[in-house]
Parts: sequence; structure tokens; C-alpha cells
Amino acid sequence: LTVNLSSKSVPSLWFSYEMSPWSLQNKFEKMTKEKVLVYTPSKKLQTDPKYIEHMIKKAVDIHACKTIFIDHLEYLATRADAAKTSYYTDQGFTVRQLKQIAVNQKVIIFLLSQTRKFGRDELITKDSIKGGQSIQSEADYIIMMERVREQEEKRTGAAGLLPGLIKKRKRYTNFTNLFLDKNRHYGECPAITMMMKNEVFVPVDTRHHEE
Repeated sequence: LTVNLSSKSVPSLWFSYEMSPWSLQNKFEKMTKEKVLVYTPSKKLQTDPKYIEHMIKKAVDIHACKTIFIDHLEYLATRADAAKTSYYTDQGFTVRQLKQIAVNQKVIIFLLSQTRKFGRDELITKDSIKGGQSIQSEADYIIMMERVREQEEKRTGAAGLLPGLIKKRKRYTNFTNLFLDKNRHYGECPAITMMMKNEVFVPVDTRHHEE
């Protein structure tokens, strides 16, 4: 998204709490095959919504920035008020603050969030997001990404066969499904299947794909 937007002269601002500036720059350079400048603030990246709003306003005023990426929500929602409220109540309040910032600054905020742990046969949905209800109620769109698992045959047999079966079995394919699980404005929820080529995701037609 960042690279495609940049190619259309739409700058993006990243708040990367999980990936270092060097790693982020290295990733972008592999994708674009060009030298990329990632600005690093002199002070430690802060998680306070007021700081985030201040940096977004600067990016809008100086660079006409339109899109913001925050990686990821769990670094913003703290347990400081755990004695008064639950963690997920605090998380919901943080998401609400970010939405108000997006409205005030006229930008789009892509807020990355992790999923909870779920069973092997359970389908991933917006309900799989940690504290999902508080996020679902505020988000205009929810985009889910899931690595496709291989179909596994049910195997029974002596315990001595287990190491060989584990070695033979592949847990994941090279495909990733991306689907819109909430679309407040249009209602439609399309899905596409992708795989990684040259450091970027490209759509594929799995019906005609050969290993």
C-alpha cells in the first residue's frame, strides 16, 4: 500500500513500534529497488495519542500526507488504568481517539492489530481480532490477512510413525488470503488470494496455479 500510494505521489507516515527504522527502510528498498529515506525522530517514538496527532499534523502541513500506518495497536493501548478499567476498554478508547484524529486531520489511518489464538479448524474473521468488539465498532473498514494452510489428511497409526508424518506434513502454503470483513460505506466484502513475488504481494488465480 505504501509503495503503490507513493508511486501516485501520495506520501505516507509510519509509526513503527515493532520494526526498527533500519528494517523498515531495508524492506522498502527491497520492494522498490531504489534508495529510500526513512526519517527517524531524534527522540524515542512515543505512544501518546497527543504525540501521534502532533506528528500527523506536521506530516499533513509539511508533506501533504494523506495516509498513516500504525504498527501496531497493542503498543498504544496500555494497562496503566487497569485498576479502573479493563485493558480492552482502554484499547477501545485508544481506537476512538485515533478515529477522531483521522477525522480532524482528514487522513486515513491504517491501524494494524493482531489476532487472538484460535483453533486449527476455526475460520479467521473480524471476531478473531484481540478485543475485537471495541475495534469493530469504530473501524470503517476491517481488512483481514491469513496465510492459507494445506489440507491435511487425518492419520492414525503407531506412535513410531509420528516423526515421519510431521516431517512430511506442511502447515502452510505460499498463498495468502486478503478479505474485507467490514465495509461500512458500501457493504460489499471482496476477497483476493495473493502470493509473495520479489518482496511484494501479487494477486494469483489459484485455480490455474501450478506448484
